[in-house]
Amino acid sequence: MLGEQIEALRGHAWPAGARRPVAGLVEDLEDAREEWRKASTAGDADTYYTHYDKAYGFVDGRATVTARKALGLATTPPVPGEDESRDSEAEV
Repeated sequence: MLGEQIEALRGHAWPAGARRPVAGLVEDLEDAREEWRKASTAGDADTYYTHYDKAYGFVDGRATVTARKALGLATTPPVPGEDESRDSEAEV
């Protein structure tokens, strides 16, 4: 799934002001994918969580906010439990 997201981001023609931020996000997603790969082969829980935490930091990091801002999307994370009753086909 992450690979599909990376390819979709790479394959889209972004506005000039969003190209660099989106490219930065793609780099972070690639780093996250590598950390999750390492987590999947970890021999113990501590190693797993070390890689898991690093991976999550890439997808929930500054590059995500920067790319969203450049694209005119919301940059404030949702509050857990808020608006969970809304039906949506796609949540970003």
